[in-house]
Amino acid sequence: MFALKMRPEQVSTFSARLLAKEPRCQPLWDGEKFTIPDEFKKVAQEIYDLGFAHTGAELVAFATFERYVRETSGITFKGTQIATDRDSQARLVALHMVALNDPKFTTQWKTMDGKFIALDAATIIELATIVSKFVAACFSAEASINASIFSGALTHREQIKAKFDAIRV
Repeated sequence: MFALKMRPEQVSTFSARLLAKEPRCQPLWDGEKFTIPDEFKKVAQEIYDLGFAHTGAELVAFATFERYVRETSGITFKGTQIATDRDSQARLVALHMVALNDPKFTTQWKTMDGKFIALDAATIIELATIVSKFVAACFSAEASINASIFSGALTHREQIKAKFDAIRV
């Protein structure tokens, strides 16, 4: 067995890279070092020697993941948590169309905590608009983040998270 010492913040980057190259490898982390089967020593050492800075591709993948998590995590609308997962987005678009064509339309909407709230046409239009703007802001943030990654201005996951944290609708 082969051992590589590293800091805890390096573990996820190293293990993701190692397992992407050698899915059969089963490294063991003991809180201080990875123990790696000898047959994977060469590739593990090569990955370790490359360092732990995230590549542009890794940062873009992280930005995509973070955008999806943010986009589908929900919003607060008039004090109520509203789901923004893909199904909820689609249903709101459909209700928005109905509300535009029937100003007297009302329905019940299930919130993230399982309670139902009454929505009239005007509120449906308002909610659907806010959710659409929120989703658009998430994609706009991802596009801006990717441009910053490609230019070298963003090099850490924490910077990406901060950009998504700044989304306000």
